[in-house]
Amino acid sequence: DIYFPPAKPASAPVLVFLHGGGNREGDRLQYGYVAEPFAEAGVITVVASYRLQPEHPWPAQRDDAQDVLEWVYGNVGSKGGDRERIFLAGHSAGSRLTSVLSYRSGWLDERSLPRDLIKGAALVSGLSSIPDVEDMPDEALRDEANVLEDIENPPPENIIAVGALEADGGRDGRRLEISEQLARTLRAEGVEADLLVPQG
Repeated sequence: DIYFPPAKPASAPVLVFLHGGGNREGDRLQYGYVAEPFAEAGVITVVASYRLQPEHPWPAQRDDAQDVLEWVYGNVGSKGGDRERIFLAGHSAGSRLTSVLSYRSGWLDERSLPRDLIKGAALVSGLSSIPDVEDMPDEALRDEANVLEDIENPPPENIIAVGALEADGGRDGRRLEISEQLARTLRAEGVEADLLVPQG
């Protein structure tokens, strides 16, 4: 789904948003609200769905997200967007997808897309590196989703956000630790990485 600013856009920046839900639930129709503040700021927002598990095991989710970005790059210009200003954001499972697409460039080469297609990435409530992911029994697929081990070609601007309440205990308590590690790794690559921990 594509959400437009109130005024007809011309060369507007574009945000692609990928929802969460553990790769097992969620739909773009639940996330239109994400576009509201961006529309007011003159940004076109694309809110995408992707195939879900268990009917569609990984890497179906990754492949669908790649399809979305390829489509946006090829078509958003005709809708008033600037394909040279595409940003990618995701929440939870969508955050992992965002990291895989933003910090691995092989898929861009395979699709003959520019390596700098993604100008910035925002990861919200993400689990970028969980070695025992239940929905990825295959070790090679776990390695692919574990971007902390092999970041290459990251976009120049990155935001990593974890709610303070998410950082308190249990498996989800690793989100802050992992996000801090990701921010350090990105900075070591020479790009900007802002870590946000909103309180409450």
